[in-house]
Amino acid sequence: TKIVAIDIEQASAKIREGGANDDKPDYELPIWAGVVPIHTTYGNAIPDSQLPDDIDITPSVENIENKEVHS
Repeated sequence: TKIVAIDIEQASAKIREGGANDDKPDYELPIWAGVVPIHTTYGNAIPDSQLPDDIDITPSVENIENKEVHS
């Protein structure tokens, strides 16, 4: 494992809910507008290759497999 440090001198973010909301004249332009949703999910747990076969997955890990992450 390595740790990388990066100094952030300036940052910005634009966060809102709902669909696209362009200015009226922009809708006359031949340019696509819309929203591309991002969904984060947990995948199937992958056991350590060195784990003995007789050790079952824990319920806490099994319960989060393939669940959507809500922030």
